[in-house]
Amino acid sequence: MLDLNKIGIDENLLQENNILPTQNKVGHLNELKSINLSLTTLGKVIYSLAQNKSSYIPYRESKLTRLLQDSIGKNSNTWLIATVSPTVATFDET
Repeated sequence: MLDLNKIGIDENLLQENNILPTQNKVGHLNELKSINLSLTTLGKVIYSLAQNKSSYIPYRESKLTRLLQDSIGKNSNTWLIATVSPTVATFDET
């Protein structure tokens, strides 16, 4: 059995992609690990920017945050667009 905590993969990410931990899909699991790491680093960057006390912003810890550095910096405006549906059938996705 594969220990998900050792390789740093979020179980919710596996469930969303319908991957069972017992399947031997090393390449796909490594890709999921990279995505999870990038999103975690993005969270760290956003947290550091929100604190306004931190002198170190971890932009260089992932390719994603390095690419988004100009878009999420201190002098930028960021918009969040959400698609929300009022129907019961799409409640889980919303």
